[in-house]
Amino acid sequence: QYSCPCLSTSQIIRAGKIMKMVADSLGRYDDIKVYDEDIEYSTKALNDLAWDEESGYFGYTEYDENGNVTGIMRTDDGENFNKGMDGIYPIVAGAVDGERKKRLLEHIKNPKEMWSAAGVSAVDMSASYYFDDGYWNGNVWMSHQWFIWKTMLDMGEADFAFEIAKRALDMWKKETDF
Repeated sequence: QYSCPCLSTSQIIRAGKIMKMVADSLGRYDDIKVYDEDIEYSTKALNDLAWDEESGYFGYTEYDENGNVTGIMRTDDGENFNKGMDGIYPIVAGAVDGERKKRLLEHIKNPKEMWSAAGVSAVDMSASYYFDDGYWNGNVWMSHQWFIWKTMLDMGEADFAFEIAKRALDMWKKETDF
């Protein structure tokens, strides 16, 4: 089995959008078409292959040795194994709209899921595989707080963006004072 993480595809989309702006500023208009095609292809792949309606998160898409999609990576109990930062990153890439976008935002803002006392958790705190003392499972990664903060500003969620920034700065102050 092979898998494809949403975070990587989401960052490809983000990089494509940045490269598009660079191409535009350099007058390389033929390159914009290439980036648009990559962005469209990757966005379609995320939405067609990686969305998990049941959990309301994107999932690790699994493939067989021939490159055929076999489903979404799940725990032995059938839970999406991508409930957290990776599963919400298509919103950061601007690659999701409508009801899906709304559902991701609900996970991010929910204090029983991703909105922890220290910021947006790397893993949904209601997931069976969440741990509060792991390297990835349960930590708040400050670099990702910036990406989510910026996304919230871009989406017109200024009040929530402020809360993300305030929580990050308060946490930084608490730790440095300690």
